[in-house]
Amino acid sequence: MTMSKTARIEAVYPLTPMQEGMLFHTLEAPGSGAYVEQLVCSIEGDVDLDAFQRAWDRAVERHGILRTAFALKGSEKPLQVVLHAILDGWSLGLLFPEVLASYRAFRAGREPEQASVGPYREFIVWLQGRDAAVLTTRGASKRRACRGCSGT
Repeated sequence: MTMSKTARIEAVYPLTPMQEGMLFHTLEAPGSGAYVEQLVCSIEGDVDLDAFQRAWDRAVERHGILRTAFALKGSEKPLQVVLHAILDGWSLGLLFPEVLASYRAFRAGREPEQASVGPYREFIVWLQGRDAAVLTTRGASKRRACRGCSGT
């Protein structure tokens, strides 16, 4: 990786289990479009294209996951590298109202009022801790259930 490419990298972290599954199926059937999400909307009335562009630019600036690519080489497991774009259908339902609120604010000539957002990496860390806790709890439960079983 050249210096100019690494200078643009904001974060690198592992995929969620769901993302790993989606990536696996996408690589298994590259042309299937199984996880391609598309949204078509009709907008009525006058559209302020500058405000609409600024609203999407703001969303991309606020949410690193919109600038994320998968790095498949050079690591034991695929990694997420924040400098590209990825969005799923569930996230779109959360993101789109934010973009529309930003659009309305920009169109009115003011800055949007938005709560701060944490980096997606924090979700990954939480998810990894949750998965480890679940596995530990399940393992302890199975060990208790097997006490006295033959072969243990």
